[in-house]
Amino acid sequence: MGRRKKIRIAIFGITALAFAICIFFRIHSPRDFEAFFEMAGESPPVWRQFAFRRFGAGDSVAELLRRYPPARREEFGRYGVYQYGGGFIGLGVTSRDGKILSAGAASCAWKFMFFQTEDPEIDSQYAAYLKEKRERFERQELMRLEGELRKFYSQQSRWPTNAQEFSEFVTGSPSLNTNDLWVTLVQQADGTMDIALINLPGEMRSVARPVW
Repeated sequence: MGRRKKIRIAIFGITALAFAICIFFRIHSPRDFEAFFEMAGESPPVWRQFAFRRFGAGDSVAELLRRYPPARREEFGRYGVYQYGGGFIGLGVTSRDGKILSAGAASCAWKFMFFQTEDPEIDSQYAAYLKEKRERFERQELMRLEGELRKFYSQQSRWPTNAQEFSEFVTGSPSLNTNDLWVTLVQQADGTMDIALINLPGEMRSVARPVW
C-alpha cells in the first residue's frame, strides 16, 4: 500500500472518529465546543452524566436525584424542575411522571441542550405553579405587614400618614422612594386602616386600632 493511500486512510479514519465523537456528544457547532469547554471547567459534576449519556430521556429522575441532589427542586402535579449549580453556569432538568424529560446547561453567553422532549403542558403548568407560589409569598408578606402596622400604632398612637412613612418604620432606614413596600394604606371612617399589596390587589386586611 502506497504512502499517500495510507495517509488518506488515516485522514479518513481521524475524520470519521471526530464525526462520531461529535454525534455522541451532540456537538453541532463551534458554540457547542465552547459550551463543553465551559462546562468542563465550571459546571456541577452532574453534567457528565448527560454528556456521556448515562442519563437520558425516560430514565428515572428519582435515581438521578438520589445520586446528584439538586440545589433547587420544584415539583408540581405530574412535573418537576430541578436546578444544579449557581453563579455563571447552571444546569436544569425537567421531569414528568417520575421520568426525565429534558436536560440542558446555560450561562450568560451560551446555551446547550443535551436532549429535550416536547411537552405541551409543562410551560403552562410551571407558570401556574410560579403564580401560586408568588401569591402565597405575597399573602405571608401581607400578614407580616399587618403585624407591623399594629406595632406602628402601638408605638406612635396613630396610623402612618403615608406608605413612605410606614416603609421607613418597617425597614428602619430612609425610603428610597415613596413606596418601597409596594403597599396601599387607606384609613376608614371608623378608624380602621386597610392595608393591601399592590401586586395582590384582590386581598386586603382591615386593621383595627389597638384597644388598651
